[in-house]
Amino acid sequence: MRPCRHGTPARPFGPHLRGVDGVFDGTFRYSKVSSRGLLKLDGTLEGTLPEFREWCVKYYARVTCRQVFSTLNEAVEIVKDPSSALKYKGLPKSRRRKIMFTIYALLKFLRKIKKTNIQYPTATIRQILGIENEPPKLLEYVEEEPIIKQAEEIMAKTTKLNEKSAYRLAGETGFFTGLRWPEIRYLINNYRDLKKLQHMEATIVEINYLRRSKNAYVTIVPEKLHVKLLENTKQLGVNADRELRDTYGIKFSILRKAHLAICSTTMNELEIDLLQGRIKPKLLGLLSEITRKHYVKHLRKIAEKYLQAYQPYINKYLR
Repeated sequence: MRPCRHGTPARPFGPHLRGVDGVFDGTFRYSKVSSRGLLKLDGTLEGTLPEFREWCVKYYARVTCRQVFSTLNEAVEIVKDPSSALKYKGLPKSRRRKIMFTIYALLKFLRKIKKTNIQYPTATIRQILGIENEPPKLLEYVEEEPIIKQAEEIMAKTTKLNEKSAYRLAGETGFFTGLRWPEIRYLINNYRDLKKLQHMEATIVEINYLRRSKNAYVTIVPEKLHVKLLENTKQLGVNADRELRDTYGIKFSILRKAHLAICSTTMNELEIDLLQGRIKPKLLGLLSEITRKHYVKHLRKIAEKYLQAYQPYINKYLR
């Protein structure tokens, strides 16, 4: 038996895990059919994978789907046999995190779409994979290349592109807004139609690009970038980020992290979350009308903090 953190023996993995009206036997076969008739007798996990892939494409962003599909084999094996997680403990931490995310995605699919009420030891799997409760290794952050320096290297490549290029505009927008690629594309392609508010040398733009858990309500751009966005007449394609990454080395994930690092010098966490699209609709819905009005008025203050943080980069990269 495995000892748990309190010293008492824990139950072994295997048949004690239960599904809807049936026992999970380690192969994801159920001994009974659910009362709702939603599970087929002896239905295997592998049989639902094509449907799971289709669900992922509809539910997650393209980048997330690539991550899920790249670790799907490992995740399926661990879902079928939790003890198999032990052999993946030696993988790089980033890979182990991706496997855990895919396990969560599988469980969400099984519960929401297949309507199974399966109980699964996710906390134990996280412990086995060693992806939590590890003390921070602060010296690693000192030794690794600062994220802002990486972003500036990307911007150096961006400025070599044609001044009127839509790809250059995409790189500049990514650096100065910290938005995700779908939001950057939406902003550029629809900029003239979006509601805007000028404040000092910044433009506050209402995006309202909502995608389940990822919701970009507003962003802030410098006045010089605002002018370039208004003058732009070119549209960006859905997969343009691939060419930007593979051909020009423009990685929006790095630009997004750099935006967070730059803004954190003058803003608090909630202000950055608002600009980076991490505030949930439910949270805004819980706020009273008075609080929401105050929050909106506070956008001018956020814009001032934004200009203070980004002023050196505006002078350097925007002509």
